[in-house]
Amino acid sequence: MKIVSLLPLFVLCQQGLALAADDPKQTASKSGYQLGSFVVTPEMGMTGVYDDNIFATRTDRQSDQILIFSPSLNISSDWQKHELEFFANADIGRYREYDTEDYDDFSFGTSGRYDISDKDNLFAGLSYSEDHESRASPDSFFGRYPTEYSSLDAHAGTIRQLGQFAMRFGGTWQQLDFDDVPTESGVLNNDDRDRDIYGLGLRITYNKTASMSPFVQAIYDRREYQNTPDDNLFERDSDGYRLAAGFSSTISQKLKSEVYLGHLWQHYEDAAFSDISKPDFGASVRWLSNPSTLISASIERDITETTLFASPGAVETLYSASLQHRLLPYLILKSHISWSEYDYQEINREDDYLDVGFGLQYDLSQHVYLSADYRYLHRDSSVDFDRLENALDYDSHQIFLSINARLYPVRNELDTSMSRVWGSGKASESGPYGFYVGGQMGYNTLATHSSEQRTDGGDDDARYGEAGVAGGLFGGYGWNRNHWYLGLELETENSGADWYHRKSKADSRTSSLEKNQSVGASLRLGRALVNNSLLYARIGAVRTEFDAFYQLNDEPQNAYDKDFDLNGLRLGVGVELDLTEQWFARLDYTFTNYEDKDLTSTGFDEDYAIRESLFNLGIGWRFGAVPKHQLRVEPDSLAGPYAGVHMGYGMTASDLSGLHRDQSMGPYDFNAEFADHGFTPGVFAGYAINWQRMLLALELEAEVTSLEWEHERNTNGGGGRDFSVEVGETLGAAIKLGYILDSGAVLYLRGGPVRTEFTSQWRKGNNANLDIERKDNLHGFRFGLGAEVPLTKQSFIRLDYTRTNYESYDFVTAHGGGSNSDEMSFDNSSNLFRLGLGIRF
Repeated sequence: MKIVSLLPLFVLCQQGLALAADDPKQTASKSGYQLGSFVVTPEMGMTGVYDDNIFATRTDRQSDQILIFSPSLNISSDWQKHELEFFANADIGRYREYDTEDYDDFSFGTSGRYDISDKDNLFAGLSYSEDHESRASPDSFFGRYPTEYSSLDAHAGTIRQLGQFAMRFGGTWQQLDFDDVPTESGVLNNDDRDRDIYGLGLRITYNKTASMSPFVQAIYDRREYQNTPDDNLFERDSDGYRLAAGFSSTISQKLKSEVYLGHLWQHYEDAAFSDISKPDFGASVRWLSNPSTLISASIERDITETTLFASPGAVETLYSASLQHRLLPYLILKSHISWSEYDYQEINREDDYLDVGFGLQYDLSQHVYLSADYRYLHRDSSVDFDRLENALDYDSHQIFLSINARLYPVRNELDTSMSRVWGSGKASESGPYGFYVGGQMGYNTLATHSSEQRTDGGDDDARYGEAGVAGGLFGGYGWNRNHWYLGLELETENSGADWYHRKSKADSRTSSLEKNQSVGASLRLGRALVNNSLLYARIGAVRTEFDAFYQLNDEPQNAYDKDFDLNGLRLGVGVELDLTEQWFARLDYTFTNYEDKDLTSTGFDEDYAIRESLFNLGIGWRFGAVPKHQLRVEPDSLAGPYAGVHMGYGMTASDLSGLHRDQSMGPYDFNAEFADHGFTPGVFAGYAINWQRMLLALELEAEVTSLEWEHERNTNGGGGRDFSVEVGETLGAAIKLGYILDSGAVLYLRGGPVRTEFTSQWRKGNNANLDIERKDNLHGFRFGLGAEVPLTKQSFIRLDYTRTNYESYDFVTAHGGGSNSDEMSFDNSSNLFRLGLGIRF
């Protein structure tokens, strides 16, 4: 989310200590083209993005694919003294379907430093940029295309060393110009947002010791709007002041930190706006926990501008953390999480934003690298529109795949330094190969999107689903070359997954769907890890028998009751762990999307879109013995603290039961199983102890999710209901009991409590005052199993599968003063597969 920030001056003051410590004489040779006394480094990137909610809306979500072209150019001086830099970059985005969202963002500028002496310098910079606002910005107001704006920025200042004191004094200027945007009802006048921001900052640091350097700082800013008063007759000009004291600490090159505490004020010229007076605080830490792991965290506070009616601005508090870990010399794991709170003054509104993501960067060469990233965005707003408590809430899942090129000579020392960090550890010479067979047992979740245009008027759209036990056999052949694995596999399974729906009213429906036998074939592409464990992805086709029943209750003679076969596309991931030289264990998770099926008879024509997920725990036998792995992991090395991130995919299911009344007729029994699939990113952290090969761990976890299901019914007469369940944030704890294999992999069982937010809606009739929307924080018990497989001596990959059963809840609606009420009970559960990356400290 891009909301224009007012932090530049504050950051300028915070950076004073680090800049004062820089030695301008340290000018090691740089990568790039040498152009006289300057170094030129051009780069180019191409990114493909999938966003499942490009307009940041709670309902009517629209997805699209975006192609982003990102060229950049940097020219920096290569002098023994002083510094001068020029830069230019652009992000050119093109949407596949919604071309109104296309953008051409760019920026260019220069900055420099003039060294008066080794300890004193002058610095300055000037830049210009054109950008666009995110659709999540509360000031965008649903324009036909995103709001575009330009920013002209300048800064200047000095750093002086006075004995044991360091002084940094600087000023900033920013001019923001927002373009008007057409809307459905006219033109949005964004001239009210155009403004100039002036600032001055002073920071004095006492540098007696690097381990503890206290400082004081003062900041003043002036915010002047071009149009005053604005269209709503508010004077938004203001003056701001910030005073703070704190200390910075450099315990070693591995650990640097800073913390401060103070107060901030903002005085507005309009008498309708009260002054903002709040505590000011902040902190940052940068920890190089080992040569391959960097952890950063920070807390920041600011007062941001807004043009929301009757509000002068918002107090923003931002908490963020990031992790970078080099898994291999050419492979980097990146992850981040941030939580920001926007407390809007003078009005009853608070918006909380969550931004969490992780990804991998793979260096193909010194010049070209690939990136794959996932990002989850969520807004939790207190705004109440149309009696809907969370009307402005939204979540968005984004997937990024990019290729980037350094179009300049790169120093060879880069790869050499990586090798020194990682040493020369090698995987086994071959890894798994040849024929294999096995058996497996697992758990199958079945979800069905049902839609029908009713012959008696209206339509019905629902998401049904439930879960059941599955089991089967598999066998195949695999080739291994340089630790890369390619295999062909055949499989067969039988499942007990099914769902059921019934309402006892005469003109209502009774329906069910059951999955039976499946046969399939898959290609598996994998990588043999350093301990011979095989991590793989699969793609294949299956053919499955289903048993469907659909009946109008008062027309049993026209019921649909048939078996039929459907073809499906199956995708999945898994891992195989050596138990002996020939026996292996397997954890395998797949998702299958089947072709649609019409259920047709007299009086109805129902369309089914069927999807399923399947988790299996298998045992297999390889006909050829696999060489012993070369990585030796001591069980004691798996003890201690650990943390990581994971991406989950699974199904939330709700068993609904109760009584319906339609136009004061009834009651009618109602029983149905609703469900759907979705993604669930999260983080985990824990502490493990071991006793020989037994591992015991206590773990904490936090997740955000888009798991939800919904039912919509439009009628021409009375009756008809819209209802849904949406799963929110989850916090939990678990005890893990595991066994450490010879390869260092851990097979474990887990169980523990969780607390999850559920939002339930129930709408009936035309009186919205009788609708129900409730948020419940439900306790549940989560249990499951999984495996952790070492990637290096510190990092590991995790696959686990869990089921969570939650406490039930119920309600009675007030329709007809009770004569037309519904009495409902909800019993929720979730089944979740998670693929994670973790680090042991």
